[in-house]
Amino acid sequence: MGSADVAGYLFKWLATVANNEVEFVAVMRLLRSYSLIEGLQDLAGYSTYPVVYRWAFYIQDEKQRAVFTWLAVAVVGWAVLETLEKEYASIQRWLLAHVQRCS
Repeated sequence: MGSADVAGYLFKWLATVANNEVEFVAVMRLLRSYSLIEGLQDLAGYSTYPVVYRWAFYIQDEKQRAVFTWLAVAVVGWAVLETLEKEYASIQRWLLAHVQRCS
């Protein structure tokens, strides 16, 4: 299975998880149990540990990085709120860090 195939599968899987709160909570619980993410109390969100970013970068070749960067941009895009939503400004600032990481 190539990088593009894996990215396509992950894109579909992430879309499913993002649209199902029960599955989302289960996935977040699993990632926390392996210490891959931590909860953020002030935004009721999650953060990936820096060592996980470094490890993921290290194990990927250039082509894989390009494919998974595209996937990361898509996931961050799903989190963008309408300007009228509550907490719009704070969420946009939080997302900016992810956009900068992708670039």
